[in-house]
Amino acid sequence: MASLAQSQDPKVEVSQAYVFRECERLNSLLVAREVPDLVKIARQKNVRSIILTSLPVEAYIEAVSGGFQIYLSSERYRDLEMGDPEPILSKRERFTLAHEIIHTFFYACLNDAARTLTVPTLIRGAWTAQIENLCQLGANRLLLPERTLIDYFPVEGGGPSAAGIVMYSDHYKVSPQAAFIRLCSDAFQAMRPGRCLLYLSTRDRKVADWTVSHVLSGPGRLGDYHASIVRGARIGGQFYGEALDVEKALSESGQDVDYGDSRLRIGLCWTNHARTEGILDVQLT
Repeated sequence: MASLAQSQDPKVEVSQAYVFRECERLNSLLVAREVPDLVKIARQKNVRSIILTSLPVEAYIEAVSGGFQIYLSSERYRDLEMGDPEPILSKRERFTLAHEIIHTFFYACLNDAARTLTVPTLIRGAWTAQIENLCQLGANRLLLPERTLIDYFPVEGGGPSAAGIVMYSDHYKVSPQAAFIRLCSDAFQAMRPGRCLLYLSTRDRKVADWTVSHVLSGPGRLGDYHASIVRGARIGGQFYGEALDVEKALSESGQDVDYGDSRLRIGLCWTNHARTEGILDVQLT
């Protein structure tokens, strides 16, 4: 006899394309600059309750009769009212909740479970590490659907700036880093040639984490400059590595710098009051 997942829910897939399609579907009715309501989205995925309470882990999801219960770690107990709009949550709580909602994508027969009050079953062929990675990617897409990029960063606007990314993250109630990662995957073509944005963490100046969102296509002085301050591996158009000269980059912020026969302008926009994370905006002048 065929498995429940195979016989009744063939559309469920363990793939990035499937996760992204489902995220866009759930946000398909958003109007301009509307922030996704995670409680409303959770209801669509048969989440029966969302409880904030003291936990030994950050969050977990439980399949129950007719759907799911989601638990988020919190110092203060709250049982969210599922019939109301999303209440005030921290940016971290929102990302964690979105992550747990993505977990529902990998359960079979959700409609049947809601109708018959049976317990949803995890589909076959899903292994934990793969699912966790897809939930991280999906949470980012659920919080920042395609519509948000179109609204905030129109192509004719010349591409995102460091300050623009911070404003974007505040408006959509996500961390600047989450916003930056979202832009890394979609906004390469929208950025002006001869310019790049870099996400910087200075909590440890000796081992600072950088993500380069855009490198000049083909050889170029700006690409050479990246190579001189970043060591790492280029993956899918992105550059992950270890900063070699953080102090130099920060000291040059806000001024023009000669580099070979080119001139660079480096701007820095801090993303928090503690000045531990920021976005560098590097462009040819």
